[in-house]
Amino acid sequence: MARKRINMKKIREIVRFKETTNMSDRKIARALNISRPVVAQYLKDFNASGLTYEETKDIPDSRFLALFEKQRNKRCSKYEDISKLFPYFVTELKRTGVTLSAPA
Repeated sequence: MARKRINMKKIREIVRFKETTNMSDRKIARALNISRPVVAQYLKDFNASGLTYEETKDIPDSRFLALFEKQRNKRCSKYEDISKLFPYFVTELKRTGVTLSAPA
């Protein structure tokens, strides 16, 4: 189960600390009492947006939060390829003597 998103104030603080100070991800995490991988993920998502802290300082929280939303409906090509085989797997697994184990 996914954890709840940290509050908006902390997300803005992560970006502010990284842009305005020379703090490492570890120091930012310690200052805000959150884990380092969470800081790294938010910074990665923010950097992918191509915006700076100054540009996002005055935008509303809803637009700022949209920078961190994942594209949930985007499927990878591997899943598309293998999903075509699911009906075959279902019929094969119903047969006697067929298991899910991989060959050794």
